[in-house]
Amino acid sequence: MSETTTPKKGLYQWAPTDEKLSTFQGLNDAFEILDNTFVSSANGMLNAPSQSNISTTRTTTLALTSGVDTKILFTTIFRDIQSELNIATGEITLKESGVYLIAGNVTFSAVLGNNSYIKIYKNGASLFTMAGGTNQSLLYGAKIGQFAAGDKLTFYVAQFSGSAATLNTALIEMIKLS
Repeated sequence: MSETTTPKKGLYQWAPTDEKLSTFQGLNDAFEILDNTFVSSANGMLNAPSQSNISTTRTTTLALTSGVDTKILFTTIFRDIQSELNIATGEITLKESGVYLIAGNVTFSAVLGNNSYIKIYKNGASLFTMAGGTNQSLLYGAKIGQFAAGDKLTFYVAQFSGSAATLNTALIEMIKLS
């Protein structure tokens, strides 16, 4: 392709010499050919069709005892590209080592007077706090972590109001960055 040629919109296959080989007519054909490679959208965003990418939520209430880490069991999976989430146990077993971005939020039925937290556990032990606050009815946060293939991640919520509380909803989004 000459330097003066303006590429058309769409997906292209490129030779190692950066010469344009062909335009794909259908997205299905394109993704079959590009499977396990990076795809770039028109705005330059990259994604890998087979990378770890999870979106899950809990939409039923959960009773919380003050001072106790309570495991979040999710009720709905929106996306789980690598089939890493076991919804029955709330456990994500990573298939690949790498750097992951994890973001999430929880809502409570009332403002909790003392500290409350969203915690990430790795292989059964508390790894770090993803979000925390005082006098909150909503917590949200994000963390970046490096994990190994086979690591098992679970999500917990803790509150220290001095009495029972109720979790209304929880949402976790997770994607492998590298």
